[in-house]
Amino acid sequence: MRQSWGGIWLMVFVLVVPNVYGAGPMMTAAKEGGEPMAVMLVDQGISLYNENDMGAALKSFEMAVEIDPSLSVAYFNAGIVASEMGQKKEALSYIEQFLTRMPGHREGEQILSELKASYYAGILDAEKGGFAEFGMAALIGSLFPLAMAAYMAAKGRQSPT
Repeated sequence: MRQSWGGIWLMVFVLVVPNVYGAGPMMTAAKEGGEPMAVMLVDQGISLYNENDMGAALKSFEMAVEIDPSLSVAYFNAGIVASEMGQKKEALSYIEQFLTRMPGHREGEQILSELKASYYAGILDAEKGGFAEFGMAALIGSLFPLAMAAYMAAKGRQSPT
């Protein structure tokens, strides 16, 4: 019995302590369970993230999703990594998929809001000419979603929502 507790404490130390000390906002799959191979890939992705190997971490989370599409933490972690890699549209998609599996998750909702603001700010970046094309409609708060949809359609882009 003593050995099993030692293994559990080691797992807690390896998976939780790096997150407590600022290594990133990763979520572990320990509480959620799921397909064992997918859980292992989430853990591997967290380790790769902590080693700052973002590309390999994202690939681990994507493979976990392929194996077990119900594993919400894989979507959350993939969204965090994609965002840090500058892949805002992909990050939005992953966080939205996470929230369909974990509705009302406060941190997920906050991250989604920040990602949307960042994504739309990039579209409206004056250096790219976006604001001039978008015009004054962006300033009218109640018409913003309609104006953004019209702008996206005119530019041939698909809205991330």
